[in-house]
Amino acid sequence: MLAEEYNIPATDKLKSEVVNMCNLSQGIEDKGIAKGEARKAIEIAKNGFKNNIAIETISIMTKLSVFELQKIQKQLCS
Repeated sequence: MLAEEYNIPATDKLKSEVVNMCNLSQGIEDKGIAKGEARKAIEIAKNGFKNNIAIETISIMTKLSVFELQKIQKQLCS
């Protein structure tokens, strides 16, 4: 596409750099998704504690460990 539309030669080096850029952007997207999922799990956990749901149940719902949930629970009590 670069060669046809913009008259830029598609060298092996350029192709390699494009692949690297695509991999980098995919990594950035994956990190963003993971952060969003982690925030949502914490939000669900806090809501569960506020509604007196057992910590084991919250662990199953959020896939957070009981230890992680205990830290969140302590933050709510402070």
